[in-house]
Amino acid sequence: MNNAFHFELEDDESLITVSCHLGDDDYDLALDTGASNTVIDLNALFAAGYRIEDAIRIVEVETAGGVIEAYVFQIVELKALGITKRHLEVSSYDFIDNNIFSEIQGVLGLDFFKGYKFCIDMTDFEITVQRKVKG
Repeated sequence: MNNAFHFELEDDESLITVSCHLGDDDYDLALDTGASNTVIDLNALFAAGYRIEDAIRIVEVETAGGVIEAYVFQIVELKALGITKRHLEVSSYDFIDNNIFSEIQGVLGLDFFKGYKFCIDMTDFEITVQRKVKG
């Protein structure tokens, strides 16, 4: 598998956003190579049918505003960039309650790309993804 996905940047301060499919809806997550884990706004998880009772634990997450508590959910399936991850653990907290007002619903962290080789081409504005075959 070797897929290429085009992205656009409005200016030098723009984030690379990726359309992700969760439940019955699509959400925009920022591709964050500095994030170890994927984080999704709690309200997006609620819209996808998850409840607080579905959280498997609570962790501390470092945000731009400081360290906060977040719920960890094991989501059934998350799709993005031609990758389908099942049973991925994601951290989640209410963005608005933490003064985060954004058009994105979270960040796609490096955990999502485990088992894949990916390249962010900043000259052609393209992300290529390749499944790594063991052997």
